[in-house]
Amino acid sequence: MTNQNVIEIFLQGGRAKTTNLFTDGTELINYTTTIAKWNGYEWQTKELEINLNYYSKTTSKIQGQLVKAVAKAKASGNIPLLVLTGTNDRVEKASKIIKGDI
Repeated sequence: MTNQNVIEIFLQGGRAKTTNLFTDGTELINYTTTIAKWNGYEWQTKELEINLNYYSKTTSKIQGQLVKAVAKAKASGNIPLLVLTGTNDRVEKASKIIKGDI
């Protein structure tokens, strides 16, 4: 199992883990840092919140993989609402990737 597999399974609401990255289907956690979480229960109002704050190179790599996977899923209509948190420059860059501007 790779980190990319865990990310994809998280986006589908499943459970998976690698050595340091895991998901219970609700949260995506690297070591002890929550990188992303699903908020809400109903599909129409459910939102994906992504934490883009800088912690380490490893976490940043996983955040980048997540943003790219979210861009693909959002383009397919599989993510209705999205909330990005973090510094302005990191949020702006992720927004451009998700919109397909990068």
